[in-house]
Amino acid sequence: EDAKTVAKWEGLGMPGSGWSVCRGYCYCILDPTGKIDRDFKLPEKKVKALKPEKGATIRPKRGKSPELKSKLNKTENRIKSKRKEEFYAFDENGEIIFHKKGTKEHVPFTNFDILDMKSNKVKVVTHNHPPIYGKNGIRNATFSFEDIELVMKWDLLEMRAVGRDKVFIFRQGEDALSGGIEWKRFGEKIQSKMNDAIDMWYTDPELNRLFYKERLITEFEAMSMATEKVLIEIAREYGWVYETIPI
Repeated sequence: EDAKTVAKWEGLGMPGSGWSVCRGYCYCILDPTGKIDRDFKLPEKKVKALKPEKGATIRPKRGKSPELKSKLNKTENRIKSKRKEEFYAFDENGEIIFHKKGTKEHVPFTNFDILDMKSNKVKVVTHNHPPIYGKNGIRNATFSFEDIELVMKWDLLEMRAVGRDKVFIFRQGEDALSGGIEWKRFGEKIQSKMNDAIDMWYTDPELNRLFYKERLITEFEAMSMATEKVLIEIAREYGWVYETIPI
């Protein structure tokens, strides 16, 4: 057991809210009076046994509901040309349970924002990446390391980033690595892989030609293309799916 004041526990996150390694399976009980009988029976949960692989948390996957698909489509069409980032979090039924506006580069989150989203069982999040102007016009930007960290640590079904004419999607596959424990084990390795995107400007023949030799793309566009190649590799290795769809 762990003794803290009720105020401290409320600030950290209530039992079962998802903040701890137990996530929604926490059976802790707050006892502000110290009078609760220590002999009590926990509720039984039937969990189907699944064989783990590579340290991943493996569980049955659920598709998006029609309501969620419709709400995502409407939201993403509305924010795709915005000049500042906007972040939306949805539950499995398509209800918007969190929305926040940010700057041209990012959306800042407070600890209370994070606790709010975790306690409300966020499953799908989307946000726009404001248009970037290069030699060949507006370009789309894929995910950042912070995006991938969020989607894996929070055990989300799907993370989406909206560009000018397409949506980038990073979603759970059948054997997806996710959850706080696994992220502590693999997070640094994933970050290292994304940092490798910088070296790809030199080592990847296509990027080397487009950026260094012919100067057909900007530095930002080269970085985005290199990051996309790395994300495909990360998704394949950790059981996720990386894809793009037109908008």
